[in-house]
Amino acid sequence: MKVWIAVLIFVILVIPSYGIRNDLDLNELRESSNFIGHFEKVAYVKAGDDYYVHFSPSNGIEFEKQIFNLSYKEKIALAKAPEWIRWRLAKQFENLSDEYAELLINSSNKYADEIAFCIATCPINGMPSPELLYDNAYFIYKNDEYLDYVDVIDFENGSSTIRYTTLDNGKELSIVCPMSIYYLYVVSPRITFEDAEYVYDKFWREHLF
Repeated sequence: MKVWIAVLIFVILVIPSYGIRNDLDLNELRESSNFIGHFEKVAYVKAGDDYYVHFSPSNGIEFEKQIFNLSYKEKIALAKAPEWIRWRLAKQFENLSDEYAELLINSSNKYADEIAFCIATCPINGMPSPELLYDNAYFIYKNDEYLDYVDVIDFENGSSTIRYTTLDNGKELSIVCPMSIYYLYVVSPRITFEDAEYVYDKFWREHLF
């Protein structure tokens, strides 16, 4: 009994004096004398390859520079794509022929982000043809001409989204869709998990708005 009382007194009186906490945030940690630095980096490590992170007291963290094996056309196409999708697009270009880079280069700037997103996110073993990827982007804007309740919005940074007009208690309400929703659920050429293909020489977006 005396042992349990001693343990209880230790828990109540001694532990709080050491300031044991679980709610330390990064700002508090930075103020600590033991804090060295905070570094973040997203890196793509190819299968079978290595990636190095080097630390030195004088220079801090140094990340290995990533180099993608891209053709001249692929580099030009990469520059035409929005900055936020370039990293994933570069990964895909390493495993694709130049015809996909040519598609992006020769397409209207209006379609560039939609085409770049599809190339960057479609599986390599189920990559749609360049013709289908162009039609996919083309019919998004073509269908927009016939729909009064939704508009495609193009931003200066080369990205896009859609704005819906709906009724809320009898009043018109405009809702701008988050870009992530637009690209994943509107731009994607696949409806579910099927490969994006022409069926009887027609693409589904020609009939389904």
